[in-house]
Amino acid sequence: LLRVGDHIIKIDGFDVERGSYEGAVSLLRTTDDTVVIEVRRFDASEPQPPAPAALLPPAHGVSLAGLAAIFPDNDLVTVSLRKGPVGLGFTVAGVEESDDSGACGIYVDRISEGGPAALDGRLRLGDQILQVNGQQLVGKTHEASMAILRGTGQDVALIVG
Repeated sequence: LLRVGDHIIKIDGFDVERGSYEGAVSLLRTTDDTVVIEVRRFDASEPQPPAPAALLPPAHGVSLAGLAAIFPDNDLVTVSLRKGPVGLGFTVAGVEESDDSGACGIYVDRISEGGPAALDGRLRLGDQILQVNGQQLVGKTHEASMAILRGTGQDVALIVG
């Protein structure tokens, strides 16, 4: 199984490690029904920067422990960011759930070089944003999730997995 933080090295035998993100996505879109992906597993023993103290007081929503129960295979990370001149320094993409509920998972799609997210270093491409300032995104429509993300103040606390 792929995990957040894994580095894709090859797709169907093609080396994509030094290629562009767009090239890897293009290759994935042109594969057959079965695809072989070689990854380098994220090494959890590597030292990680310490998490800063939360910039915001706890808010209403599902607790970190509650999210861990919902997403048991994910390592949940709390990321506190302060908006810069160009926002938080990342973009997201929504992926609709397959149950026709209209719910949409929100995932980190790009991280802007030099932006707050890149400078912090804990947010990764492919991370699912589960909570923003205590407001749960899980089970919400794309529009509702984007309204929550756009409605944040200067300081933003994310829980990602």
